[in-house]
Amino acid sequence: MKKKILLFILIFSSIIAFECCDKINGPYRETVSISEFCRTGIQDFDIHRKVMVEDYTGHLCGNCPPAGIYLNDTLKSLYNHCLIIVSVHADYFATFCPNGLACPGNQPPGAFTTDFNTVAGNDWYNFFGFTSNPKGMVNRINYLNGTHVKSKGEWAGAIANQLATKADAKINVQNSYNSSNRTVAVTIKTKFISALTGNYNLQVLLTEDSVVDWQEWYPPHSPLYVPDYNHRHVLRDALNSTWGENIASGTVSSGDSITKTYNYVLSNNWNADHCSIVAFVYDNHSKEVLQVEEQAVR
Repeated sequence: MKKKILLFILIFSSIIAFECCDKINGPYRETVSISEFCRTGIQDFDIHRKVMVEDYTGHLCGNCPPAGIYLNDTLKSLYNHCLIIVSVHADYFATFCPNGLACPGNQPPGAFTTDFNTVAGNDWYNFFGFTSNPKGMVNRINYLNGTHVKSKGEWAGAIANQLATKADAKINVQNSYNSSNRTVAVTIKTKFISALTGNYNLQVLLTEDSVVDWQEWYPPHSPLYVPDYNHRHVLRDALNSTWGENIASGTVSSGDSITKTYNYVLSNNWNADHCSIVAFVYDNHSKEVLQVEEQAVR
């Protein structure tokens, strides 16, 4: 009888042990796709690389709207917070028409009076060798081999490839907005995850989303001149100059962290509720972005 009881206890214990060991509390990364990570915002995903796409555009670029819509509606919807977009209006396509005068083409008088230009945007446009729009850069990869300027058809593949790689740094952005003087106080902490050697800069940008204004849009779209186009993620300014500032040089150890603070006064022409701070760390030699983060101003 004792042997039977002992046998029963052993069998029962084995069943419980098996069930306990077999139970898996998810989700786990091995069974979830990158796009699923980005949609759900699973904790600690920020140690993976996010992606910045710079969309070089302009309100006089008639071929640009389809590219911008594809980037914002299709790719952004797929990758959510893992994809950070900066729309850079620069060069001829950002020509504006002051005082209600007609632009160089046949644009209607009184239209295209908004100046979307920025010093940083025009500097980048020239430095990186843009000659036509719509074109863009994905984490500024491939600068050293001259293939960094990418067409709309190349964006999706480059984004997916970047998301599949581990980040070498993580960034935390905290904003405090004072509505009485329209000043945003920005605190950015950068922590290196990997041991690196090189020179690394921190770049801090201000963008404004959902700016309704004029846009040229070539046929077959009609009308040619759209008075209420929705401009997304518009670069408004660089808080710390065109190329940012150096935060690490030489040998960087895993765990090294740097905190920077900034105070910036928003223009009265910008909607603070639609503004965000975009911060990214990049290799000053290759120009490649190690990590990027975005946080609403308020």
